[in-house]
Amino acid sequence: MLSREPARYEQKFLSDCQNAWNDRSIRHIAKMDLELSAFRHMPAQVLSDAVKLKWLERCRALLRCLTVNKVKQVFFTDEKNFYLNPPVNTQNDRVWAKRKKKEVASTRLLTEREKFVPHLMVCASMCYGGKGWLHFVEEKAKVNADYYTTKLLPNPVEDGRHTLPGQFIFQ
Repeated sequence: MLSREPARYEQKFLSDCQNAWNDRSIRHIAKMDLELSAFRHMPAQVLSDAVKLKWLERCRALLRCLTVNKVKQVFFTDEKNFYLNPPVNTQNDRVWAKRKKKEVASTRLLTEREKFVPHLMVCASMCYGGKGWLHFVEEKAKVNADYYTTKLLPNPVEDGRHTLPGQFIFQ
């Protein structure tokens, strides 16, 4: 009963014992005596059975096509944005002071954030035989299909030719 619906069990237990104990003591008992742990719910994409079956078929087809030798010929690439001033989660970031809040300097309490954070886009590539160079996208460049195929894509392809002489599979 406890492992199937822990949230419902906790609510029922809390409502039964509301007059005798408070929420904090119930949670203390659950943690210390019953050795239970509380976890946050994680958002996840809803996958239908048809989508799961389609993924399974594609994975099996990929495994049939790629032998061990062919896997060693795959040259992987990926692009990533690195934010120079990333957003910070200040939920657990506290300012400790002996004075009242209004007496603490506002520069200690405020965390500035920009609406459009500057970032740097980097393209990297790697394979079984080694790694390619890091390629940086120009600042303020609009990365669309044309820019990607004419300016960004030739660099990792050239790295693949140097790293894997002969034929390679560009991924």
